[in-house]
Amino acid sequence: MNMTDYLSKEDRKNARQIIEKGYAKAVKSLSNISGKYFKLIDPEITFGLSLTDLPLIENEQKEFILLTTDIIGQFRGRSYLMLSEEESDKIVEACYPDLDHDIQNHEIRESILLELDNILSASVIAEFANFLGVQVYGDVPQIMKTNNAELKEMMKNDFKNDRDHEYIFAISNTRFSLEPEELSLSPQFVWKLTREFLDAVKKFSTEKIVPL
Repeated sequence: MNMTDYLSKEDRKNARQIIEKGYAKAVKSLSNISGKYFKLIDPEITFGLSLTDLPLIENEQKEFILLTTDIIGQFRGRSYLMLSEEESDKIVEACYPDLDHDIQNHEIRESILLELDNILSASVIAEFANFLGVQVYGDVPQIMKTNNAELKEMMKNDFKNDRDHEYIFAISNTRFSLEPEELSLSPQFVWKLTREFLDAVKKFSTEKIVPL
């Protein structure tokens, strides 16, 4: 069984467009909040039935920052935003150039990254709701440090006690630029979603639901 048995080419195209539209709105929000011009550059979005289908970060030992947001409502899920230490530093410095980057500002920096995840996740989840005609919301984001091996184990085990639903994965290799500083960021974003998401995408593809 592979993803083409669940989603047709048209379904996958529609799902990608929904996620991309969410990212585009998130980038606009980031630009408005920071006063800087963020630009989204052609995200690559792949769907898979298991983690082996996903091109995750290869370095099993490299530690990075992980931000997660639970999806609640008509279907369940969780987003995983992965940022390297360098990327997180660049984001904080770009948005708050006058902030002293020392240990005393650890909580402030975490708050900034949590707000970033909140903007990105909420924007995509809002597009799920608008386009697919479902009631879904984002919960409060969480932040931690982890590595690829731990992340894979986490994603595999998340919702493992939910025997009433099957889950699929979507991964996006996103790329953002910040002008005129010529700053480039390439965070990975993984979504773990129930089959109800697929059913909603299929319904959208056949009925061409018009969002409000």
